[in-house]
Amino acid sequence: MSTQTLESLDLFHDAAGPIEQFSWGRFIICGEEQSQSETGRIGAGKDIRVIGKEVTRWKEREGHRLKKRMITGVGDKFSSVG
Repeated sequence: MSTQTLESLDLFHDAAGPIEQFSWGRFIICGEEQSQSETGRIGAGKDIRVIGKEVTRWKEREGHRLKKRMITGVGDKFSSVG
């Protein structure tokens, strides 16, 4: 049995990015870490919104179920993704 914890598992890896790597609560996007530690937020934190290569904090996120009211600030950006 492996001694690896869930937090240390590399759940996703794609060097072509923009989301290059994902492990529990930690993202590498366009070469920059986005996560949360005991001492505070790193980059935009672990609750993020990625549109194209732009990473922003997802302040509206609550819980693990997506709700319509949580989707804000993205409608005008879809036409520029590519």
